[in-house]
Amino acid sequence: MLSVSVIAPVYRNESTLASLVHRIRQVTEGEIVLVNDASPDGSGRVMDDLARKYARVRAIHLAENGGQSRAVLRGMRESTGQRIVVMDADLQDPPEAIPLLLQEMDRNGWDAVFAGRRGVYQGYARMVTSKLFKLAIHLMCHTPVDAGGFYAITRAVATDLATLRVRYPYLPAMIGYTTKHLRSIPVKREVRPEGRSAYSPFSRTGVAWKGLRTAFELKAMRF
Repeated sequence: MLSVSVIAPVYRNESTLASLVHRIRQVTEGEIVLVNDASPDGSGRVMDDLARKYARVRAIHLAENGGQSRAVLRGMRESTGQRIVVMDADLQDPPEAIPLLLQEMDRNGWDAVFAGRRGVYQGYARMVTSKLFKLAIHLMCHTPVDAGGFYAITRAVATDLATLRVRYPYLPAMIGYTTKHLRSIPVKREVRPEGRSAYSPFSRTGVAWKGLRTAFELKAMRF
C-alpha cells in the first residue's frame, strides 16, 4: 500500500489542532505534517505538544507568514508519502473524507482528486463570490469548478508543482496546470466549529486577485 502524508497549513488554529490530529489518526496511519505559517496565537505550542505525543505528527515552523500555498509547498517538500492529502486545519473539511479521496484516486488512477465543496458553510455573499472565483480558475486552468483546499495528489504531481515558478502560488490552479487527469467528488463542508476565519473581506479579495494572477500566469506558460 502506498504511504500517505496529510499536510495542514496552520494559522490561528490553536483551538482545533488537537481534534484535527485525533480525527486524522482515526482514518489513516500516514504521517501528519503541520506547517505553522507564523501564526500569532498558541498554535505553534500546540503543534509541538502533539509532535511530542504522537510519533507520526511533524511540526514545521515558518519564520514569516508566506500564505497558505507556500506553507503547503514547504510541507510537500518535507513530507515522505507517495500520496499527499492537503486540508485546512479549521475542521470545516472533515478528515473522515480522506479515505474517500484516496479510494477514488486508487480506483481510477487519478493524479489529483479534490473534495468538491457542498453545503452552506459561509454567508451568502461569500458563497457567491467564491463560486465566481472558482469558475474563473476552472475556465483558465481546468481545475474542477467546486475545488477548494482539500485534495489528494500523487507524489509526482507534488514534484511537478515544486518546479513551477509563479509569483503568487495558488495550488488548485497549479494542480490544474500540472495534470488534466483529475476530478472532484462531493464532500460536505461544515460551518467553522470555533472562532472566525483568518481571512477578512479585504484579505479574501487579495487572495482571489493573486489566485487569478497565478491562473493568467500559468495560462501564458502554455503559449
